[in-house]
Amino acid sequence: MPDQSIQAVAKHILSLGDVEVADFIRCEVSHKRLSSKLHLLNDGVRRGNSDSRELALQAIERLGFV
Repeated sequence: MPDQSIQAVAKHILSLGDVEVADFIRCEVSHKRLSSKLHLLNDGVRRGNSDSRELALQAIERLGFV
């Protein structure tokens, strides 16, 4: 499991401002990347190291999927 990838995606999402979250989701959906990023984050929650699990869960919550 690439914990660095999980952490990089999660940190990017967590760095977004409130207004940017909706734009991020819209952009990722239009480029058909949102599903793969959510899959990566979900895998991080299930199988990542403790740092990756926490960051991944926070990122999923930030996007409003929890």
